[in-house]
Amino acid sequence: MTRVNALIVNLCVADLMVICFSCVFQLVWEYYDRVWLAGDVMCRVIKMLQIFAICASTNMLVVIAVDRHQAITAPLRKQFSVRSG
Repeated sequence: MTRVNALIVNLCVADLMVICFSCVFQLVWEYYDRVWLAGDVMCRVIKMLQIFAICASTNMLVVIAVDRHQAITAPLRKQFSVRSG
């Protein structure tokens, strides 16, 4: 897997998290006339997951932009790795 493919896969996962955590829970909340029935702990957990998913998606876009900028401005320089291992 190339560096760009790994970044795009990570962006897809982050976007799926946005759909699952942010959009679905928001639709459920709207369906029940904005009355929260799951309690305080679930409210905090779901809100944390929503914020995490949106931040992950946004940060992946920034990383892809930095990678593309580096590839265009310095194509012969050693590229950074996106794998932690």
